[in-house]
Amino acid sequence: MAYGDVSVTEGTGKDVAVDTIDSQEFQRFKPAFGTEGNAVDVSATDPLPVVLTPATVTISDGGNVITVDGLVTVSDGGGAITVDGTVAVSSVSGTVAVTGTVTANAGTGTHLVLPAVSVIRADTGDVTAGVLTLGAAEKTIGTANTDRTGLILQHVGTGTVYVNFAAGATASVRRLQLEPGAYWEMPFKHVGVVSCYGGSGSLLVTDLEAG
Repeated sequence: MAYGDVSVTEGTGKDVAVDTIDSQEFQRFKPAFGTEGNAVDVSATDPLPVVLTPATVTISDGGNVITVDGLVTVSDGGGAITVDGTVAVSSVSGTVAVTGTVTANAGTGTHLVLPAVSVIRADTGDVTAGVLTLGAAEKTIGTANTDRTGLILQHVGTGTVYVNFAAGATASVRRLQLEPGAYWEMPFKHVGVVSCYGGSGSLLVTDLEAG
């Protein structure tokens, strides 16, 4: 269909839809899109195509909060998504790379993201084949390791074992106290020396690091 003009005689012919705004009549239009000779009505199944130029969309909350009810899928298209401000995340699917400071519910600090794979570190200190022989002298559970991701201790001997997250553990210099039969997993990341003192028998040690 070629483009052309349609003559309209005022007061006769077909009715034209209008909307009255401030005592003024505005003609109403039904939007459609398509190539020449084609017209597709805009609808939920055929939304109006939009091309972003430039390809950057800035959303400002005006100093308030933007609330989205439903699922929001964000794709960087192979580039980067930059967020300036605070983002509350309840569910994340995929990988999120964060640069800068992450504010947790408990306050501002360093957000620890452990690697997906950990391996058992080779024995260090006074550990042999994953076993440390206890006694009335300072023993080294693990030397310093910046790749440490976890530490598991199980007291299978007798007596009290005093554990310090530095060198120099004694009965009075300790951060953790293990009684016989105790099983403990490190709930935080500590990359320094771990030492112990006291007890008898064996302490089973599993020192984990990034694989």
